[in-house]
Amino acid sequence: VAVAGLCAVLVVVPWSAYNVTRFEKPVLLSTNDGLTILGANCDTTYYGDGVGLWSFACPFEVPITTPPPQHDGCVPAPDDAWSCADQSEVAAAFRTAGIDYILSHKQRLPIVAAARVGRIWGLYAPGQMVEYSEGDLETTGEGREGWASWWGWVMWWAMVPASVYGAVVLHRRGRMVLPLVLTAAVITATAIAFYGLVRFRVPAEIAVVVLSAAALDVVLRRPGPAELLFIIPAFNEEEALPGVLVELAEAYPGADVVVIDDGSSDATAAVARAGGAVVLQLPYNLGIGGALRTGFRYAVRKGYPRAVQFDADGQHHPDEVPALLAGLDAGADMVVGSRFVDGRPPGYHVGRLRKAAMGVLTVTMRRIAGKDFSDTSSGFRAFARPVLEFFAETYPAEYMESVEALFSTVRAGYDVVEVPVTMRNRELGAPSNRTWRLVYHYLRLFVVLLAAAPRSRQPSPPPADSSAPEATA
Repeated sequence: VAVAGLCAVLVVVPWSAYNVTRFEKPVLLSTNDGLTILGANCDTTYYGDGVGLWSFACPFEVPITTPPPQHDGCVPAPDDAWSCADQSEVAAAFRTAGIDYILSHKQRLPIVAAARVGRIWGLYAPGQMVEYSEGDLETTGEGREGWASWWGWVMWWAMVPASVYGAVVLHRRGRMVLPLVLTAAVITATAIAFYGLVRFRVPAEIAVVVLSAAALDVVLRRPGPAELLFIIPAFNEEEALPGVLVELAEAYPGADVVVIDDGSSDATAAVARAGGAVVLQLPYNLGIGGALRTGFRYAVRKGYPRAVQFDADGQHHPDEVPALLAGLDAGADMVVGSRFVDGRPPGYHVGRLRKAAMGVLTVTMRRIAGKDFSDTSSGFRAFARPVLEFFAETYPAEYMESVEALFSTVRAGYDVVEVPVTMRNRELGAPSNRTWRLVYHYLRLFVVLLAAAPRSRQPSPPPADSSAPEATA
C-alpha cells in the first residue's frame, strides 16, 4: 500500500504543479468531466431510445450560458467565440450547462438513473447496446462486431448467478470477498452519476470471473467427497466454535466439516455456516449420542471413507489428528485419542469425581471386554468406513455414550486402538452437564455395562452391510 501511494504521489504531484502554474485558476486534475456531464444530460439522453446513454448531440442541444473568457492578445474566431478559451474553461462551461440541465429536469432523474444502471448491467435494451457498440468509432460506437457483443452478453448472464454462489462459498470459508463485491457498488454509482455503457463494468467482470471460478471449483469437486470428514456435535457453542473451525480450516483445508447443531438456543448454527461447515440442525436437543449418530449417517450417505469426531469447545487440537489417522493407516477400524496412555498428562484439569469414575470404567471395560483402555470416555476419535456404517445404525443415544460405543465396537469384533494425545481446557462456553447429572450418567452406564457382561463372551456379528472382521472369543 505504501509503495502504491508513493507511486501515485510521484505521478499526480508533477501534473498538479504543471496545471497550477499554467492556468489562471488551479486545475488539480483534468478528467474531461465537463463534456462527460453535458453529453449525458440533454433531451436525447433523457427521453426516447437514447435514455441513459451519452450523445455528442447534447452540446448542441443544451445552451451554454457561461460567457466566453477574454484573454489579452487573443481575438476569437468569427464563427467560434470559444476559440481563445483553454480546454479547462471549455470543460467548466460544459459542466455548468450539464448541471443546469440536471437541476431543471430533476423529476426525470429516477427514470434516467434506472436506465443507466440497466444498460451498464445488460438488463435494459441489450439489443440497442449491441447496435451502439457496433457503431463507427468516430461517432458514438466502439467498432465491435455484433456477434461478439451478443456472445459477451450471454456469457455475462451465465456467470453472474455462478459468481453469486461463489461469493457465498468463499464467505463461508472465511475468505475476504468484500473488495470483489464492492466493484458492483462502485460501477452502479458511476452509472447513476454519469451514464450507462457496457465497457464501464470491466472491473466487475473481473470479479465475476474470479467468483465464478470459485463456484466451478465447488461443482467439479462435488462428485466425490473429501478423504476426511470432521464430525462436530455442538450445543450452544457460539463462542468457542468459530475458533475451532478456523483452526481446522487452516490445518486441513482439503477436509470437510459437518456441525450437528443439537437444538441450540444460541447462534451455533449461524457461526458454523459462517465458518464454512455443513450444518445439520436438529429440531430439539437429542444429546450428544443422537447428534453423533446423525453425523455418522451423514458420513455414510455422502460416502466418506473416514471421519474424526472433534469437540466444538476447543479441547481437541488439530495437531493431534495425524496420530489418530496414522492408527487408521496402520489398519485399525477405530482409533481413540487417550489423555492417560503411558502416564502422559492429559493437558487439562480433571476433577476428582470424574477421574475416579474414569478409573472404575477402565477396570470395568477390562473385565467385560477383555481389553485395556486408559481413556474410555474420550470423545477424540477417528473412524474407518466400517465403523462409520456400524455407528450409523447402532450408536448409543444416552450421555457417556463413548464408553458404550467403545464396548459395542470391541464386542462386534472391530480393531480398536488407543494413541496418546494432549487436550486443552475449555476456554469459552459452559459444560453441558453438572456434577449431579454426571453421577446419574455414570451409575446408568455401570448398570448397562454390567447387564451386558454375560453376553460379552458371545460377540454379536456386525451389521450385514459392514465389513468388520469376525469377533474372536
